[in-house]
Amino acid sequence: MPRATRLRIDYIPSASIVPVITVKASDSLNRARTLMELHSFSQLPVMRGNRPIGVVSWESIGRALLKNPHAELAECIDTPVEKKKLDGDLLASIASINAKGYVLVVNDDGSISGIITSADLGEALADIAGPYLLLSEIEELLRAIVQRLVDGRHVTEGDVQRALQDSAKGYGGDPASLTLGDLANVFATDGAWKALDTKYDRSTLNRALGEVTQLRNKIMHFRTLEGSDRDIVRRLPFVRDVLGNLSDEFRPEATNQT
Repeated sequence: MPRATRLRIDYIPSASIVPVITVKASDSLNRARTLMELHSFSQLPVMRGNRPIGVVSWESIGRALLKNPHAELAECIDTPVEKKKLDGDLLASIASINAKGYVLVVNDDGSISGIITSADLGEALADIAGPYLLLSEIEELLRAIVQRLVDGRHVTEGDVQRALQDSAKGYGGDPASLTLGDLANVFATDGAWKALDTKYDRSTLNRALGEVTQLRNKIMHFRTLEGSDRDIVRRLPFVRDVLGNLSDEFRPEATNQT
């Protein structure tokens, strides 16, 4: 069985940013507070040279000022802080991020790379979950259409085999075993479109499904999405709706093929 793709720390954009906004322990508390407000940050890494030694946060500032209204920045630093490398396991780090509200991210040499907060984590997981659910809906709609095409013998087993000639595993006789890419290839066949008898444009819809298939592979392997990929993500609800409309209008009658 192939090894599952691991979701790495560097999947989160804030894990690697240039420049990282930081303060030194010798800086004034006013400087730290001003930077935090200007950038809408809840935390700032505190540095010695290019290495993080702690974090100052609104929470740590509040605690220090309760004890000493004239506290300096050095009294507001939380230490030690948890550090993660860019190639670390993100899922294994979720508990730490949620417990503290953040983790620092460092390069192999220990220098600062970024900081991941609970908010960053939530946004990233939402970015994964939303497209994933839409892709699942698209796949199931396609599977249902292909199943009806096969059941009605509009698409023969030979048609499916030819559509999947570039697939490593081939066709086992059941559309339930087909991947999204396989389903899109079967959907694109002449037999399928003759049976569908739809007003939707064949080449345009098939091209859109090809883009969706490529996007699905990137998302499932946690690859960084480019601008064009995000355009496809925004179109996923519309692709789903078109397939839903097509499914609703498709009323297949069995052919006499044998």
